[in-house]
Amino acid sequence: SAVFDRIHEERPEAQILYIAYSAVTTCSYQSACAAAEGRDYVSMLDTGHVTIGLALVVRKTVEHLRENPDITVEGLLEWSLAFAKRVRMGFLPGDLGYLRAGGRLSNAAFVGATLLRIKPVVELLDGRLVATRKLRGKMAACSLDFMDHMLAGAPADTSTLFFVRSCGLPLAIQQAAERRARELGFAELRWYDTQDVITSHCGPGSFGVAFAVDE
Repeated sequence: SAVFDRIHEERPEAQILYIAYSAVTTCSYQSACAAAEGRDYVSMLDTGHVTIGLALVVRKTVEHLRENPDITVEGLLEWSLAFAKRVRMGFLPGDLGYLRAGGRLSNAAFVGATLLRIKPVVELLDGRLVATRKLRGKMAACSLDFMDHMLAGAPADTSTLFFVRSCGLPLAIQQAAERRARELGFAELRWYDTQDVITSHCGPGSFGVAFAVDE
């Protein structure tokens, strides 16, 4: 509530739109709902996304607002939620032990084969991180197989692709991922680095992508 009040004091005419991290993975959305009680200048939505998936929703919502400055709060909420449903996000963990210890993966039994060099594809489904597929081999090859898997469904909106990396991801893998993205027609590529909290869940050397599918 202190943050909402500070923004309101600085810009009393403004409407605040809070675009939230997936409510099934953290309590931040519920906390924001409680903080917004009695403040009719605050609106919010649960994107059902985390990390770079959430970042992509925020980025595109800001762009849409700039392109449509007369849009209503309700209209922007509706647009943002519809866009969030089009976003796809997933990653390859660098160290399976971090996933197991962090407890954020809903089917942790899936990732018990470290000695077999199996790398699980972890995707965001219905707001939860779920291991969906097993890739086998070295990270360099698996990273490209992972990208192909993520992009194999509905046609992608090739305007923007977000990458995420944790410390220790080799530069050669990053360069190969960028080449593959360019081959697939993506215009804007943007890298994000995980910080301490996210790295504690995915481990060092992790790699992920987020993008939207076409409407």
